[in-house]
Amino acid sequence: MVFSGFSGLGYEDPSKLKEEIKEEIGRAVELYGPARLCVAAGATREGIGIAYEVAKSNWPDIVTIGVVSAQARRWGGESEYCDHVIYVDDPGETWEVLDEKGKSYMAYLARNNESNSSTGEFLAFGGGNVTLKELLEVSVSNPKWKVFGDFFPDPDKAAERGGKSTDEVLNPVRAKLLEDISKSKEAPRHEVVILPPPRVKTIFSLASCFNACSPHHASVAPFVGATDNPRHDLCWTGHRI
Repeated sequence: MVFSGFSGLGYEDPSKLKEEIKEEIGRAVELYGPARLCVAAGATREGIGIAYEVAKSNWPDIVTIGVVSAQARRWGGESEYCDHVIYVDDPGETWEVLDEKGKSYMAYLARNNESNSSTGEFLAFGGGNVTLKELLEVSVSNPKWKVFGDFFPDPDKAAERGGKSTDEVLNPVRAKLLEDISKSKEAPRHEVVILPPPRVKTIFSLASCFNACSPHHASVAPFVGATDNPRHDLCWTGHRI
């Protein structure tokens, strides 16, 4: 299960984030059991890195993996709940994790891997430009992913960075989502789900897995399901961005 989103900016509502992550992981545990799941994120404890704590605190047998820029060695902050950390050379200091061809390793995690029967999912809880790039890449290589558009960065941390506080600057994942929904009203091209409380139907689109996990560790297999979920104002799943 690949979790992406804000890191250093944190989240406006960490409790809401933890609750949603726990629900997503819990659903996977019901399908496969904790010993056959991997949770992957950016290795650090900040922001979306809370997924590690949620996973290990509730299901200690889940394997946790972090893929992060080599810059993290200087700054520290790796989560104590992350079992394995992979540092990726980052000469441009972009905080992206790219291979020699410029492809994202996080997007690589979101591929189907038939060689070891692994599947998985890419879950984005808002996010900046790095998450948006990963999402765009994932949407090309694998049609199954899910975006939560109603998660925002910590306003205090955002203010410390100065500059404009628009979605385009601080939450480009949400900005892209809203732009795409606007376009789809004119010429529908996407599977877009608006989720108004208190009772809504959520479509779950699931992605793929990291082949660094053993063949015995599966992420969530692609499926489509529905549930009542009162928490979301905006959710995005689909086949192409």
